[in-house]
Amino acid sequence: MAAISYPHRTQKAATEMPTSLTLPVRTEAIDARLLPDIIELYISTKLADGGITERTAHNYRNHLNPWSNFWTECPHIHNYQLSPAILRSALDWMRSDYRTRLERSPTPNGVAHCWTRLRQVFLWAFTSGCTGTVNLCDWAPIVSRVEPDVHFPDLAEMTKLFAQPAGETRLRDIAAMAYMLSTGARRFEVGQARTEYTHFVTPVTTLIVGADHSGWTHLYQVKGDATGSGSGRVVCFDGICGLLLKCYLRSVNRTAGVLFAMTDTGIGQMIERHAVAAGVGEVSPHGLRRMLSDYWDETHGMGGRHALKKQLGHNLDGGDVTERHYISRNPKRVAREIAKWHVSPLRELKWDWNTFPVHVP
Repeated sequence: MAAISYPHRTQKAATEMPTSLTLPVRTEAIDARLLPDIIELYISTKLADGGITERTAHNYRNHLNPWSNFWTECPHIHNYQLSPAILRSALDWMRSDYRTRLERSPTPNGVAHCWTRLRQVFLWAFTSGCTGTVNLCDWAPIVSRVEPDVHFPDLAEMTKLFAQPAGETRLRDIAAMAYMLSTGARRFEVGQARTEYTHFVTPVTTLIVGADHSGWTHLYQVKGDATGSGSGRVVCFDGICGLLLKCYLRSVNRTAGVLFAMTDTGIGQMIERHAVAAGVGEVSPHGLRRMLSDYWDETHGMGGRHALKKQLGHNLDGGDVTERHYISRNPKRVAREIAKWHVSPLRELKWDWNTFPVHVP
């Protein structure tokens, strides 16, 4: 039986495997015991070549989790071989038996992401000489993405979600969710937001209900700039979010470092855990970003979209010379501009401030 080999150019190939293989075009199955190594080699090669970042490499591995689980858990199906029938069985297994880390069935697009990455590995393996004359892409099912049924959370769902946190992480979880709903920042951006770049209109020691607790954060690690080497962007938050954030920061005596001491994965799991427990499982971290956008747009209409795009980090018209060359990008000035338009669904929720460490006049 023909087998997958290491790429010819690697030292490992020269010491452990034949330097070349010629596989029959009509091969019905191939020995694929080296496939896990080939997958990791594909990712590490792209990383070393600068084709992807560390974060993207991490995402690739996550996308391939369904396949990795199939390979580990189902040797009785594949017997460490690959064939068109085995690959089809793998797809059927993912759709019926695979469970995520939260013991849930994968989404259709989660399965599609996995097969997109797997086909990329197969193509790379073929062009690198790992599979001889057999391009495994010809065997792999093509799994198309489906248009997601985008969910826009409503106020009733938000009321249930914010009522769910309890115990020692209550302040943190409520403050983090309020921050996401008020800023529209992406989960990754919230995970990297820093205390020293967060500013309030009134001192952080002011915890009086009714005072102005609004403010802004200069996010440096944003979508498209995971290292934070660029100018980043400014996001504003309202007074309710600001007061909750002050409560949390004072409770942990934090004056520097990341705001919430959670990774983006941890933030996602926290929201999902509370959403499921509250019976609003469709609510997701990105749903909070959608809700802010929809609420902002409904409040201001077209007139507020320029400020909304700045808040969300969406591209403005790159051909606008005035925008690019004649308007100050000073963060404080940008924050003042956005703040003139900033609105948040948080103001529509009812808050029992007697349950928070604040001063109620």
